[in-house]
Amino acid sequence: MSVIVHLFVRPRRGAPLEDLGNVSVTPKPARAALVEFDYRGRRRLGTVTLIDPHNWEKRPDVIPQVHVQLSEPTRPEGITRLRRS
Repeated sequence: MSVIVHLFVRPRRGAPLEDLGNVSVTPKPARAALVEFDYRGRRRLGTVTLIDPHNWEKRPDVIPQVHVQLSEPTRPEGITRLRRS
């Protein structure tokens, strides 16, 4: 089930949050759970770190703000190789 949320993404540790605006995520977000969403033209996974308000499901008129830590890439195009000297 997809849900519309106001999504903030942290692409890597120490990086600033990126405001993606209102975005569809699947499945329904829960703290520390994985969600899937479109990021820079690709479907990506991220871990939910914050949901505000926490009781958004009881308030149907509210679009929750969700903060997500982007998961590490698992596909070859996202992995760089170290050069040996």
